[in-house]
Amino acid sequence: MRHTIAYTAICLILLAIGCQATGDTADSSSGTNSGASGASGGAGGAGATMVNGGGGSGATGGGTAGAGGTFVDPCTMDTVHLLLSEVATQPATDEYVEIWNPSTTAVDLSNYYLSDNSVYHGIASGTAWAPGGTPDTDFLVQFPAGTIIDAGGVLTIEFGTDFEGLGASCPDLTVRDNVMCNGNAVPQMITPTNGGLGANVGSLLSNDGEMLMLFCWGGGDIVYDVDYVNWDDDSDPNTHVDKSAVAGYQPDTSEANQAEASKPAVDESIGRCTDMENGETTSGGNGLLGHDETSENFAVSWRILVTSSPGSVNSCL
Repeated sequence: MRHTIAYTAICLILLAIGCQATGDTADSSSGTNSGASGASGGAGGAGATMVNGGGGSGATGGGTAGAGGTFVDPCTMDTVHLLLSEVATQPATDEYVEIWNPSTTAVDLSNYYLSDNSVYHGIASGTAWAPGGTPDTDFLVQFPAGTIIDAGGVLTIEFGTDFEGLGASCPDLTVRDNVMCNGNAVPQMITPTNGGLGANVGSLLSNDGEMLMLFCWGGGDIVYDVDYVNWDDDSDPNTHVDKSAVAGYQPDTSEANQAEASKPAVDESIGRCTDMENGETTSGGNGLLGHDETSENFAVSWRILVTSSPGSVNSCL
C-alpha cells in the first residue's frame, strides 16, 4: 500500500510529463506491437495484440504477446491463394521454379518459404534442419523481406547455374551467391534459421521423385501450406508431405493416395494448367485458406510442357 501511495504521489508530481503504470512496450488497453524484422519483437503489455513483423535474414517472426495478449499470425491475414505454376529440373543449368499470382491483389512474400523435403514444418517448432533422404540436395529457403509478387504476375526462382542460357529474361530470385544479370544483382533467397540449402546448386530439384512446398510461417506454432506439387512415385516419404501424425496439424492425404505429376525430361518442364486445383479438399486442411494442399490430383492439374516458358505465365494456363 505504501508503494502504491508513493507511486501515485510521484505520478501527480510528474503529471505534466505523463506516467504509465503498466509495461513500457505496449499500451495496456488495446495497443498493437509489431515484431521486429528478422528478430523477436518486444513483449506486449497486458491486453495488447501482437502482430508479427516481416521476415528478414534468418527471421523468426515477431515477439511473443504479453500477459493477456493474443498472437496474430500474419499468414492468417493473407486471403490470396498463390500457386506453383512451373518447374524445370534438367539439365542442371536450367533448374527453376515459378510461382503465379492468379488474383487481382499483389502479395508480400516476406513470410513465405520454399522447401523440397517433407520435414519443412519443423521450422515452426525450432527443429534444426536435418532432412532425410538426400540432405546434400534438399533445401528450405525464405523469400527476402519485401519481395512482392504482382497481381496476375509470375515470379521465377533460379535453382540452376545458367538461367540466362535459356534465352530468357533475368530470374527474379536465385539461390546462388553474387549473381549478376544484365548488369544488375539478382536478389538471393535467404537460408533461415532451421532451414538450409543443399550444397549442390544445379542438382537441388531431383529429376526423379521430388516435391515442392510453398508455405507461409509467421512465427507461430505451425506453418501454413500455400501450394504443393510432387512428381513421379518413388515411394520416398521425404518427397511426400504428410503431417497427419504431427501435433497441431490436421490430417494430410496419405502418401499412398497422393496423385503425382509426371516427371519432366531434359529441356522440358511441368506446368500447372488450371487455377482449379483438381480434386483438392477445400476445408479441414493445413492450407493457408483451410485447403488440404496434399489432396490435389497433380496428374490432372499438371502436364509436361515440351517448351518451357521461364519469366512468363506458362503456355498451359
